[in-house]
Amino acid sequence: MRISSHPIGSESHLAPRYLDEPREGSARCRGLFLVFAIVAASIALRPPLTVIGPLSDTVHMSTGLSSSAIGVLTTLPLIIFMLLSTQVPRISRRLGIEGAMLVAFVLVALGSLMRWVPSTLALYLGTAVLACGLTVPNVLLPSIIRRDFPSRIGSMTSMYTTLMAGAAGVASFLALPLAIDVGWGWRVTAASTGLLAAIAALAWLPLTRVSQQASARPAEQNPLWRSSTAWWVALFFATQTLTFYSVVAWLVPVLTSKHLTPAVSGAFLGGFSVVGIASSLLAPTLAARQRSQSAIAAAFGGIQVVGVVGLASANDMTAGFFALVFGMGAAGSFAVAFALFGLRAPNHKMSSQLSGMSQTVGYGAAAVGPILFGYFHDLFGNWRVLLGTLVVLAVASIALGILAGRPKFVPAGVTGADHP
Repeated sequence: MRISSHPIGSESHLAPRYLDEPREGSARCRGLFLVFAIVAASIALRPPLTVIGPLSDTVHMSTGLSSSAIGVLTTLPLIIFMLLSTQVPRISRRLGIEGAMLVAFVLVALGSLMRWVPSTLALYLGTAVLACGLTVPNVLLPSIIRRDFPSRIGSMTSMYTTLMAGAAGVASFLALPLAIDVGWGWRVTAASTGLLAAIAALAWLPLTRVSQQASARPAEQNPLWRSSTAWWVALFFATQTLTFYSVVAWLVPVLTSKHLTPAVSGAFLGGFSVVGIASSLLAPTLAARQRSQSAIAAAFGGIQVVGVVGLASANDMTAGFFALVFGMGAAGSFAVAFALFGLRAPNHKMSSQLSGMSQTVGYGAAAVGPILFGYFHDLFGNWRVLLGTLVVLAVASIALGILAGRPKFVPAGVTGADHP
């Protein structure tokens, strides 16, 4: 396989080129198949996770599970992401990247189907299985874009983060109508997200037949965990995951404490994701056009600061408005973080390792944060700790974004130096 010689950040040549495909038409055809597979994967990534939240009351009434027990269904995938992300590059070396993606979405489909079984054990086991599957595309999608679309990192990252955010929002919006109004019930509704995973698996199937040969040879030792650039990227990503999952978990009660009704607060939570679609579409494209991504990362961090300070100090509908501003900044920063997995790596192998490291750090923070903030609310009887921490995270996002956005590659060899 040959990496395109076009510089990172330019936006041209949709289809990647391959040495084993002598005809231009064949390379372009595979490139289009790959784009479709990335689209299918992007759409299938988040609905298995976001469908549970709106169904929590229904699950409680049906199974008798406590709120804490139902909350485990949300935090369990994050814990699995943290534990398995660094192992994904090793899996992809054994199965090939395309083969790993195929197996991953088969696991997601299987885990989703297990949620249909009328058993509490099956519900939790299915969630664990699908989370194991989702870990793989979480890590590998930035690497695939770095490998096959090195001149289109910005636009391809924009596409997949936007589709990921949009599908997550649609799943949240449709969950209750499908379960109650259509009459599917919560089990069928939760299991139905497996259809998206099955489509994604089918999309990756033909690509496994012409992919590079898998290798069981251990990868060359590299000092990624000793790279300052890698740590700046990982910590920048961690601020975004901790912010996002804390807001998703607690924005509704925060807004109700500011004199908004639960229905209106829920609408603003949906709006938090919807307004972020535009940022997800714009941010990676702008980032990839620059040699340094520091300015664009700082800009979206600044929007977060404005939004969260307004949210902390305002009441009534004004607080909801600032929550939307916060959502625009958070989504843009999240998308820039995903783009950095490719832009800070010298090749697709290092991109997958940087992605795995960052997601281990980031999802570890995301799994612990919402639980701690809930504990502090119970302890102090207010949301000041959460809101104060979100302000600190927004300011940190500016500083870490500036550091992570500097035009340096993480090391590709056995030395610890970062390369400009």
